[in-house]
Amino acid sequence: MNLLLVCQHHPPDPAPTGTLLAELARALAARGHAVTVLTGRPTYGESRGIRVARQEVVDGVRVVRLPMTRRTNGAFGRLVHYASFAFSLLAAGLRGPKPDAILTFSSTPLFGGIASLALARLRRVPLVYVVQDVHPDIALALGLLSPGIAARSAAFLERATWRAATRLVLIGRDLEGVARSRGVDPARIAIVANWADLARIRPISGQAIRRAANLEDDAFVVQYAGNFGRSQDLDSVLEAARRVEQETASGAVATRPVRFLFVGGGARAAELRARAESLPNVRVLGFQPA
Repeated sequence: MNLLLVCQHHPPDPAPTGTLLAELARALAARGHAVTVLTGRPTYGESRGIRVARQEVVDGVRVVRLPMTRRTNGAFGRLVHYASFAFSLLAAGLRGPKPDAILTFSSTPLFGGIASLALARLRRVPLVYVVQDVHPDIALALGLLSPGIAARSAAFLERATWRAATRLVLIGRDLEGVARSRGVDPARIAIVANWADLARIRPISGQAIRRAANLEDDAFVVQYAGNFGRSQDLDSVLEAARRVEQETASGAVATRPVRFLFVGGGARAAELRARAESLPNVRVLGFQPA
């Protein structure tokens, strides 16, 4: 089959959705399918600005990076950024060979899903929509989007994509209630959890990362690894670290050292590092090699 996969992120961009889609694309190509990925240039965290080829073949997968505006922290700038990827996606999808099916990850809020749906309708092919994030609910919960016409418009576009997709893939059963509330036919829903290659990702000695993070050999380590973003409640973990340090220093508890290790990056990386400087039991490392 000729398959078109869509995700705004792709390695070397470290965004988790891009990593997952790249692994899926590689596995499909290994099975003999012709796979093309439409993606953007690196804009995620520390990868922002890395120079990459506009088109290349990686592990048998044709990767096409689309033109798009720069990502900024302001609401309007982000909106334009997401819209530019959606328009580039639609234009590139119409110019390229007709695929047998389109699979899209919901990594571009507001416009990525509806652009993929429009492309699927124009090319008259099935659309598989993989829900990794619930938009615009996340933006509303974080205060990045205020209730009003913009929020209602965003909800309408995303609901239309969920309902019209040939197959809606949810990464957990908790999302089934959301899908039902959006009017999705249960017969078109599939639950497919995100994955890991257990032959490659397995427990190994922690000595190397203990040395990198300056952790004692006998320390009990509480670790968070992933995105330092607005939707992760890192404040609660930092508060836990502060309380543990306070109680340990006062002699209220007698225990081996307890250290909190954050590994990753994202929009709040600089803030996290700054706050960690005042907590002697907290360490912060960037993304680690796979």
